[in-house]
Amino acid sequence: MTALPPPAPLILQPGSGLPVQAGELPVTVTAGPDLTGGLLLAEQEIPPGRLVPAHRHSAAAQWSYVTSGTLHVMAGGDIQAIRAGGYFIRPAGTWHAVWNSSRTTPARHVEGTLPGRDVLGLFLRMEELSKAGLLTPASLAEAAAPLGTTYDPAATARIEKAYGVSAGPGWQA
Repeated sequence: MTALPPPAPLILQPGSGLPVQAGELPVTVTAGPDLTGGLLLAEQEIPPGRLVPAHRHSAAAQWSYVTSGTLHVMAGGDIQAIRAGGYFIRPAGTWHAVWNSSRTTPARHVEGTLPGRDVLGLFLRMEELSKAGLLTPASLAEAAAPLGTTYDPAATARIEKAYGVSAGPGWQA
């Protein structure tokens, strides 16, 4: 078996990357796993009142750095507000959700996922389903399962109700 060469050093300028519309949430894939030796580096904006549904990645660990605004995070059952400059880390298999309770200010975070190939595949599949008008909680769950991601609609609905945020149509219980 031939070993792959190590990835080359990267310099990533502001505004570089691939914009992806992951449902109602814009994501910029800053560097994909092929360039980084397996890490997915992405920037995500969470618009006011929006929620990334409760989910977990069976084999991928993630970290996030909040660059602007305030994000609420549920990770492993703990809920905290994280202001710009804060981090949150999710080991593989950790249930988590992220939302922006602000009614006026978007929040942004930079996210690293390792290994990142399946999460990148999920972002791209979400964009395909969105463009086709077929993105629903059921179609998302079906697309996500082979990529190692599982969603929790009941936890998502509880967060929507408690915090007055929305993951989009179809998640409310």
